[in-house]
Amino acid sequence: MKNLKYFLCLAIAFFLTPNFVFAQVGDIDEDGFEVVGETTKYYKTVTVYSNSGTSTQSTNGDPEVLSTITYEIPKIVYDAVDPNAINNYSINASTTVETTYKEMTTYLLANGSYYRYRNILFWKVIPATRQYDIIGIGFYASVKPKNNTLYFTQKYTQSGTQHTSTTHVPQIFSNGASATFRLPTSTNVTALEQTFYFDVEKTDASSTIINQIACGDYAHATTSSNGLLNALMHEVIGTAGIVHTGSISSQYDAISVAQVNWSGSW
Repeated sequence: MKNLKYFLCLAIAFFLTPNFVFAQVGDIDEDGFEVVGETTKYYKTVTVYSNSGTSTQSTNGDPEVLSTITYEIPKIVYDAVDPNAINNYSINASTTVETTYKEMTTYLLANGSYYRYRNILFWKVIPATRQYDIIGIGFYASVKPKNNTLYFTQKYTQSGTQHTSTTHVPQIFSNGASATFRLPTSTNVTALEQTFYFDVEKTDASSTIINQIACGDYAHATTSSNGLLNALMHEVIGTAGIVHTGSISSQYDAISVAQVNWSGSW
């Protein structure tokens, strides 16, 4: 009964209005970079929680996650979802089922001989569990973030006021990079979006690069007891995206990467 009451409290509708404008091929960003490639994917995630059991990894009695499955869905299905009408919770005697929707777009941009990789995650139906999430971009080892510098921004609307946060923990790997951050916990959040990007430079300055990839990925924590240290136990590996360490993967959902391919001579 305690767990049931817990989920009934969480079963408030956390929705957002799609008011963010996404770039398209040929568009120029604020720094003069042109979009030369983009890939957008749409996701439906179904997470099943036990109403009777608690997670063995929990420190505060979190309900046990029985399963988390993410489906990649067509744009027409995603667009048909009305966040103001959908019931994203289903509660019965033994389980609680949460359904969320999100959209992710990965970009590869160019400004002369300079390149930028960008990943944007947009929540259409916001999850109730808000802990430390991860956004990342995988790439070939022939490039690396320029000056080891990563940029992250989280925008959300709370009680009618828009907020912007850049707080994150950056990590750079040989085939990818990520930002780990805390989701806003207020029940009054009605819009949520994360942006992660960085400029790249050649790992070997004398080399000629003929292929590039930018593989956007996102990992959402499904348990509220999942702290920062656990969230940092991951790597971003090229086309595989975010890869968690050991059993940590059971604390996150998993989506397919949004991959952008580029060919030319650089």
